[in-house]
Amino acid sequence: ALVVAFLASWNDYLFASAFITKRGLYTAGLGMAELVGAGYEAITAGLIFSVLPVGLYMLVQRHIVRGLTAGALK
Repeated sequence: ALVVAFLASWNDYLFASAFITKRGLYTAGLGMAELVGAGYEAITAGLIFSVLPVGLYMLVQRHIVRGLTAGALK
């Protein structure tokens, strides 16, 4: 499972780096790769801003699912 996950993420990174040329359209992986030489503070800020939406969704997932299923049952 680890090898499959690594290959999937590497393919996503490689595909995005080959076809996306504008910096404003970068994915999270490409954006983090750009921060590698910027220093510890920039990398930490990038990690926080890339993980924050996932954590927020995990907190409110129950309410989102409840709202979606309530609308589907009517």
